Amino acid sequence: MLKVLFVTWDGSAQSYYESLFLPLLGKLRAWNIEVHALQLTWGTPKQVESSRRAALTHGVGYTSFAFPTRIRKLGFPALAAAATALMVALCKKHKINVLMPRSILPSGMALAALPLLPGVRLLYESDGLMADERADFAGWSREGTLYRALLAVEAHTVRKAHAVTTRTRAARDILLERGGAAVDASKLYVIPNAKDPEQFPKVSVTEREQVRSLAGVAANAPWVLYIGSIGPQYRLREMLEFFAKVKQLRPDARFHIATYQPDAVHALPQARELSVVTTTLSPKEVPTWIAAADVGLAFRTESLSQQGVAPIKVVEYMQGGLPAIASPVGDLREQLGRSEALRLISKFDHESLEQAARWFVEQALPARSQLRDRCTELASSVFSFEASVKAYGQAIRHAAHGSPSAEG
Repeated sequence: MLKVLFVTWDGSAQSYYESLFLPLLGKLRAWNIEVHALQLTWGTPKQVESSRRAALTHGVGYTSFAFPTRIRKLGFPALAAAATALMVALCKKHKINVLMPRSILPSGMALAALPLLPGVRLLYESDGLMADERADFAGWSREGTLYRALLAVEAHTVRKAHAVTTRTRAARDILLERGGAAVDASKLYVIPNAKDPEQFPKVSVTEREQVRSLAGVAANAPWVLYIGSIGPQYRLREMLEFFAKVKQLRPDARFHIATYQPDAVHALPQARELSVVTTTLSPKEVPTWIAAADVGLAFRTESLSQQGVAPIKVVEYMQGGLPAIASPVGDLREQLGRSEALRLISKFDHESLEQAARWFVEQALPARSQLRDRCTELASSVFSFEASVKAYGQAIRHAAHGSPSAEG
């Protein structure tokens, strides 16, 4: 059996590890692959305990490392050294065959660990274009030392890795170019985000009515939902403007934002004027809320970094039977651009937002039942969880043996 150490670095406002990766990593046992996970985290003890229980449920070994205050005070080099040492220790303890860092910072630590781990192979789970996202939305200069250093780590990881996974075809091409002509394109796998359908069981009419009642939404009121982080790329102001236009058409409409960052929403006067409700949902609550709502929002600013994005919220909306309005980032235009269950919005001017609001109220809302079925069909075909598990299994085997079909 192949043994993999998956390494991720997560903030307190993220739940991707628990809701996205653990279900997938657990299913790799069917590929004769055993996964252990190291989560470097700024999360609270409650969040760490939740991740630990979820890992146990999915049959994934779990180690968390919340950086001690004394190490934090020493700065990033001390954090990286401590995490690298733990990575090496876990690889030796569990007899790891493939080291699988997620994103640039863990990959840099993995590169430092590999000389101490003879025989261990490297799979780079790029999961987007992190440095470019900081340049696009966090004020980093593309001429700056930090950005260029991270790109150098990324390129070296692509060259060094025995296999690489990306979310989109555009990200694959970007990493190939950054890695250089010597990089073998066959080792790069495009694997869109996918959710385990078992996380989205069929929700009855009665259950949907109960969720709406608990959320304070009338049975026939249009319900707009956003689930995810709050940041400049997610166009909060434009989401609020969209909802204002919905309310002009349907004054009884309601808008809930499920996020770990409610203060960022409450800071905007427009959110208070529109009576927008913020909440925090556990991964187990997300499917019922999605099933009960009427439209999901996935606005994003199109940019270089967003070419590498496969928005998990769009996958969740589709999996839960919720039509959506989304920006055409990543491969969404090719994947869902012709579907009546998804409206793509590239501009956020008044006219475009008004057209989107009218689509929701006048077309999607009356066809809510039919679109529910269409959404779940799309999730099964475009965002197949089984296909994603298979692709990761092939990528791990490629990393371990140089071939996706080699026996473990």
